[in-house]
Amino acid sequence: MIERGGWPLAILALLLGLATAGQLAANTPPADAPLPASGPLAELRAAVAANPSDAWNHLRLARAIHEESGPTAEALEHFERAVQLAPELEEAHHYYGVALLDAGRLEEAERQLARALEINGDDQTARLRWARVLQRLGQADRSIAELKKLLAAEPNNTKALIALAAGYAAAKDTAAASQTYEQVLTTSRDSSELTLAHLELAQLEAEAGRLAPAIEHDRAVLALRPRYLQSQRRLAESSVRLAAERAEAKDLRGALEPLQAALDLVTEPAPRSRLLFNQAVLQQQLGDDVAAVRLYREALELDRDYHDAHFNLAFTLARQGQLDEATNHFRRAVETDRGDPAAYLGLSTALRNARRFDEARQVLNDGLTQRPNDPRLEAALARLLAACSDGGPCDKAGALAAAERAMKAQPTADLVELYAELLAANDRFPEAVTWQQRLLAEAEKAGAPAPILDKLRQNLSRYQANQPAL
Repeated sequence: MIERGGWPLAILALLLGLATAGQLAANTPPADAPLPASGPLAELRAAVAANPSDAWNHLRLARAIHEESGPTAEALEHFERAVQLAPELEEAHHYYGVALLDAGRLEEAERQLARALEINGDDQTARLRWARVLQRLGQADRSIAELKKLLAAEPNNTKALIALAAGYAAAKDTAAASQTYEQVLTTSRDSSELTLAHLELAQLEAEAGRLAPAIEHDRAVLALRPRYLQSQRRLAESSVRLAAERAEAKDLRGALEPLQAALDLVTEPAPRSRLLFNQAVLQQQLGDDVAAVRLYREALELDRDYHDAHFNLAFTLARQGQLDEATNHFRRAVETDRGDPAAYLGLSTALRNARRFDEARQVLNDGLTQRPNDPRLEAALARLLAACSDGGPCDKAGALAAAERAMKAQPTADLVELYAELLAANDRFPEAVTWQQRLLAEAEKAGAPAPILDKLRQNLSRYQANQPAL
């Protein structure tokens, strides 16, 4: 929610201006004595000097100074003198309260505006300003009560509706706040008021997790204020969140539209790169590798060191059989994050598939230098060293040592099975039988699927017969 008492209240102040209060019965000046707030200061000071006991002279001078220079000490002094000279002059209390509000002296402003309303309870402009001061003082309930009185007299007072909605929001009554902002949308024709209402509704909806209506309100803001950066950012963020929700709900095609909407709003290279990456992931999940590759490349054009984009592009290219380019991107993935085991695994796998075994082995060793005893890297090294066909290393002892390190670091079923296989490959059949029996018992206890159990039993039988795994 936009901070209460921050710029929305400033907007209200601009909308309200310095409207004239209700007419007084006893202290109304004659028709030939208007309040020339913008009159020449020299003449107004001269009038005060000529007749220092005239409250209207002090009030005219105070308002002129306030308009020209703000709530200066001189302006406040003449407002105070006007109040002293004419305690029943509503305008003096009203505009003194406005000046005190501008000076940040909220408690004093509240007292002056309250006094103005005691004198003239029909002055709804003073009531609105008083309610706003109460709100800033943290008295939301009193503020709401006064605004309801105002709206009973002026149901279509959109400035009061906006203040009331802000009061409800401050009181954590978000339903009433939303309903009142919606009323502003149906009542007001002022673009500033409409912008503010849509802004607040967008924030309320986003905070409640209702992203679709939040997006619509931010779009409405941008229709009114095309360059409003806050709504652009929030619309982009809400669109991304909506895309994530749809993707999580398996509505992958539905997730593409809000991602594209976010992309249309974002101009900075890094965020655009990440949006393109997310689109690529969705396209890949939808089975369109061609579109995914194109989007990954676009993401990398904006951020050449984007680790995840290099990795995913390499993975997709490898799946398409484009091993040389896949190797290049896996290598860039390693370079951009040397602590990511998956990058080493991807690069070593691509090199192994290209029959570049020595390079694959070196990559895994480099990875283990960065992440000693990482079970994924040790297991990959074990499988690589155990490869005896097509010119593979065929280092069975080295493979067994790597598998043992992997299993000790993370004794998962897959790594125990690999360890048993390599024990058998090294003719250590009794140990292979022992580990395979343990593994089979755990799998049966866990209710593993029949094909898995069948394979475990078959290999156990082979180890018992001094034969390697299938």
